[in-house]
Amino acid sequence: MLLISIEYCRPQSLSELHAVADNGVFLAGGTDLLVQMRSGRKRPQKIVSLRDIRELKEIKCEQGMVTVGAMVTHEEVFTSSLLREQASLLAEAAGVVGSPQIRNRGTIGGNIANASPAADTVPALMALDAVVEVAGRTGIREIALREFFLGPGKTVLAPGEVITAVRFPALKDNQAGAFIKHGKRNALAISVVNCAVVLAVDRETMTFTEARISLGAVAPTVIRLAEAEQLLVGQPISRRVVEEAAAAVKAGVKPITDIRSTGEYRRDISEQLALRAIAAALAKLGISL
Repeated sequence: MLLISIEYCRPQSLSELHAVADNGVFLAGGTDLLVQMRSGRKRPQKIVSLRDIRELKEIKCEQGMVTVGAMVTHEEVFTSSLLREQASLLAEAAGVVGSPQIRNRGTIGGNIANASPAADTVPALMALDAVVEVAGRTGIREIALREFFLGPGKTVLAPGEVITAVRFPALKDNQAGAFIKHGKRNALAISVVNCAVVLAVDRETMTFTEARISLGAVAPTVIRLAEAEQLLVGQPISRRVVEEAAAAVKAGVKPITDIRSTGEYRRDISEQLALRAIAAALAKLGISL
C-alpha cells in the first residue's frame, strides 16, 4: 500500500473545530473510519480529531431532557448510572456493541454518523424519540433521528457539519423500554436484527397509552414500525394484543438477504424480537403477559 500524506488537526474546542473543518473527515473513535481507510473506501486528505473537545463528552439530564455528547463512548453509555436509570434500553444497546475494545473506543456520535442499518444504539435512540444536535459554520440545528438517515452510510449532514450531541426525554414512571439484539455470536457480531421498544401504560385501566417500536437491519435505514405501534395504543395489556403487534412488525419490515441472513429469516426473527422486547419492557414496569 502506498503511503499518502494526510493533514491531521486536533482542535480543543468547537470554535477551533469550525475553523479547521473544511474538507476534513471527522475522527471520533476511529472504529469505522480506520477500517474504511484500510479497505480504500475512504481516502481523506485531512482528518479532524474530535477527542480533545470537552463539550462533546457530557452525559446530563436537565428539565427532563437527557443529553449525551457525541464523543461519549459506548462503554461510558453502558456504565452510566444516569442512563441506566433514565434510558436503560440505550445502556443495554451500548453494552452489546462490538467487543470491550470497540466499546472503549467507539462513540455514540460515530455510531449515528456511520449510518449503518444494523447499528445497535440507533434503534434504542429512535425508540426514545431522540433528536440529533449538529453544528456547522452556519450554527447549531436539531434533526429528528427518524429524519437523519437517507440510506446506508448516508445522512442529511451538510459538508462541515458535525454531530455534537443526541437528546431525548427521560423515561417517566409509567414508561419503560428494552433492547434486544440477535446476532451470530455474543461479541464482535453485526446484528442480524435488533429491536428496541419504549412503552407507556395506564396502570388504572391496564392499557397501553404510547408505543414506539424500532428495528435495525431490516431496511436501508433503522425504522419505526408505526402500524405495529398503533395496534398497541389504547388497547388492554394482553398477550393477544402484543402478538398482533409483533405480527404487524413482521409484515412491516422489508429485509434483504445477505451474507449474515436471509430476508425470510430476518422477518421471522423481527416478530420474535418485538414480542420479547415488549415483554421485557412490561416486566420493568412489574407487568407480565
